[in-house]
Amino acid sequence: MMTEDFNFDPLPDDAWPPQLADMLDGFAGQLNVYRMMAHHPALLASWSALRDHIVKQNTLGAELVEVVILRTGFRLGSDYEINQHIVRSRKQGFSDDRIRAVLGPVEDMSDTDRLLAASVDELFELNALSPANIRAIA
Repeated sequence: MMTEDFNFDPLPDDAWPPQLADMLDGFAGQLNVYRMMAHHPALLASWSALRDHIVKQNTLGAELVEVVILRTGFRLGSDYEINQHIVRSRKQGFSDDRIRAVLGPVEDMSDTDRLLAASVDELFELNALSPANIRAIA
């Protein structure tokens, strides 16, 4: 099958799947990435539960989750993810200096941000957290 056979455009409101109607006015209707996932309703429905856990039911809290996501976007080289979460970070009260720090060398960060960013870096480099970082995070 050729890629021309696939449509990756975000779904407009008038093409939104009926089984996802309750998600259109929420998070799923707000970003193109979710509108693209709506081409496969089961995928978006499944992702919704994971997203809810990561975004709403985590133990870090909204502010520190943004540090982790920004650093992950930085490590992935994902401009899309970084730009989405710069906006979210600002809503959490991040200054532009703090955002720049999280996207730079760990030495330029506050202690808490440094610990989280170093942990993200360690996961990228080692696929695991060191016992020292696990203790520090705990």
